[in-house]
Amino acid sequence: MRFKVIAALLVLVAILLSGLGIYSVLQTQGSSKNKTTTQSKQSSINGIFDINGVIPDGASISLLQKKSGSTANPMVFASNLPVADRNPWSFNKAQENSTYEIQAEVLVNGVAVASSNILSVTAPADEEILTLNLSSTTQTGTAVISGNINVNGYIPAGSTITIQGRKLGAQTFTTVARNLPGQSRQFMSYTTAIPGTTYEVQGTLTSSNGTVVGTSSLITITAPATNEQLTINSSAVAPTVTPVPTPVTQAQAATTPIPQAAANSNISGNINFNGAAPANSRIVILTAPGNSSNYTVAVNNVSPVDGATWTWNNATPSTWYNVMAVLKQHNSNGTDTDIAYSSPVTIASPATGVVLSINSGVSLSAPGGPISVNCANYNSGPNQNTWNVVITFGTVAGASSYWYQVGNTSGGNNLVNTANTSNTVSTTFNNNTTYYARYSYANVPVASLGSSEWSGFSSATPLQCSN
Repeated sequence: MRFKVIAALLVLVAILLSGLGIYSVLQTQGSSKNKTTTQSKQSSINGIFDINGVIPDGASISLLQKKSGSTANPMVFASNLPVADRNPWSFNKAQENSTYEIQAEVLVNGVAVASSNILSVTAPADEEILTLNLSSTTQTGTAVISGNINVNGYIPAGSTITIQGRKLGAQTFTTVARNLPGQSRQFMSYTTAIPGTTYEVQGTLTSSNGTVVGTSSLITITAPATNEQLTINSSAVAPTVTPVPTPVTQAQAATTPIPQAAANSNISGNINFNGAAPANSRIVILTAPGNSSNYTVAVNNVSPVDGATWTWNNATPSTWYNVMAVLKQHNSNGTDTDIAYSSPVTIASPATGVVLSINSGVSLSAPGGPISVNCANYNSGPNQNTWNVVITFGTVAGASSYWYQVGNTSGGNNLVNTANTSNTVSTTFNNNTTYYARYSYANVPVASLGSSEWSGFSSATPLQCSN
């Protein structure tokens, strides 16, 4: 009897263990089915080539990339591109919010003969520049190096600009242009450069008494070259004028204007904005005197879009400033969160064309709201057989604009490809024809189609009207 009881208990334990095992398997399977994989959104980085020098016969460009911080070798993502100044390039398989190191190489018969600077940039981004200087030792004749000179700060009356150049590696400069009128923007041209030769070029601003009051950084250029830029920050100080009082009658005093303080000067520029803007965000421009790290707000509420312009009207003339931009997001509790910063730029006032670059690092998820169609009116006349329809898209909290696409194929846009602030689109459907609609959104009111301010597109929804 005792043996039977023990045997029965063993059978019961086996059944329980088996049940637990089945439950464990089912639980694991259910857990596996409920798992979701988060994938990084595909993005792009694009720009142009700045080609200087002599282009060899049979040359082409290859582009390489690797993620910043990676120990892996760079990978080629584009090859056999033509070598032409200002030609566009793009890296379309970047991951949003990832930072990449991108470099261009010029190849002749499979051998690299020149390499660009290494560009470190966070996706998405546009208008990035890869510069290639193509040297040669077999060229004869002359070539031209040309571009613009920007002068920031006070420019003394009667001052002049001098351009000097030297072959790369040489110690002595040669004057290639002198006595250019001192002004905030000036054209420069070096017409006797040797083709295929690399030069270091520098500009200086000299006052009428012969004192050098500003020197640009050296730029390295291979001839021929166009669209180059030198920036000179002037250290000259605008003179202060103290009015000399003269005796006046009481009647004259009543009509004599009160002397005003010296006018402030302006510092202006634009934003190179890479990435997407979060909801309720803005850009703030901060400034600090050149010898100080105490930044204060100079310009508020700059729109967080690529190319946005800004102007600070209260700079002190002939003063050096550190200028930087901050992307801020306004929270529901009234506070601000700093999302991203530009690198500081040091310039002298007044100044124009100051570019502040921000990589936002923000990812806008694709919208998942419903998409529906109202088949409003059927047109049954000869050669019609169509419907006037209104397509309604789901709204997104914080969105300021929407981008709609409707086409005959999933992801197509042959019927509708437009952006507006409404969540509806009116169009015409053919009877018994399936169309596909999808949409994207941005947190800024005005965003150009295809720019980095947009989120990814929603999945495409099939729509049809039938009589």
